[in-house]
Amino acid sequence: MNKETPDTQKISGFHVEVSDIELLDRIGCSSDTKPSKRTLKQVKKAIEKVREIGKPKALYKIFPVHTDKKSVRLGSEATLSSKRLAHVLNNCQKAAVFVVTLGHEVDKIIRKSMENSPSFGMILDIAGSLAAESAAQYIEDTIARSTQKDHDITMRYSPGYCDWPLKEQERLFSVLPANPAEVALSNECLMQPRKSVSGIIGIGPAKTIRECSNACVKCHRTNCPYRRI
Repeated sequence: MNKETPDTQKISGFHVEVSDIELLDRIGCSSDTKPSKRTLKQVKKAIEKVREIGKPKALYKIFPVHTDKKSVRLGSEATLSSKRLAHVLNNCQKAAVFVVTLGHEVDKIIRKSMENSPSFGMILDIAGSLAAESAAQYIEDTIARSTQKDHDITMRYSPGYCDWPLKEQERLFSVLPANPAEVALSNECLMQPRKSVSGIIGIGPAKTIRECSNACVKCHRTNCPYRRI
C-alpha cells in the first residue's frame, strides 16, 4: 500500500546548528576546564565538516490519535505500547510521526576519521549526533508552526525513551512510506544512516496539551540522560 498522502510532508535542504560550547561539554570540557588549542581546532573542524557534508532530509506524516492507559493508536494503522507516551498524548487529537537524517555521507566521513584519527573521529561523531538532534528540533519547530491557532505540540519522543521499547521503531516505520527520508531500519531496529532521529509529536488544544506534554515531569529518574526538566 502506498503510504504517501496529503498528510505526508517531505523536507530537505534545511540548516542545522552545532554549538561549539555544547560539543566541548560533550567531550568533557566543562566551563571550568580550558580546552587545548588542538582540541578547539578539532571542534571547529568537526562542526565545519558536519555542516559541509550533512544533507538534512526529513519526512513526517500526520495521524489521528487515540489513547488508553497503556497504548497509543495511530488511526487504524498501528498501536504503540507505552504508558508514558499514552500519558503525553492523552489530550492530543493528532500526532506527527517523523524521521530525519543527515544522510550517508556523514556516516562515511566519521568511519574514515575513526580509522585515521580516533580522537578527531570521536569529536566528529558527537558533532554528528548534535547536528541530528538539531535537525529533529527543526522538524519539531516546523510542525509547531503548521498547527492551527489555539493548538500546540508536545515534546518529541523516540523509541528507546522512557518505557517505550526500541523495538517499537518497527511500528513507527510501518506507517510511513518505505525508507522514509532514505532511512532504512536494521533487524536490530537501528537506523541507517546512523545520524538519524525518529519519533512522534502530539498535536492538540494548547490549554489541555501543556498539562502532560512532558513525561519527565512525573518521572522520578532524576539521573536519566534524556531528562528534559
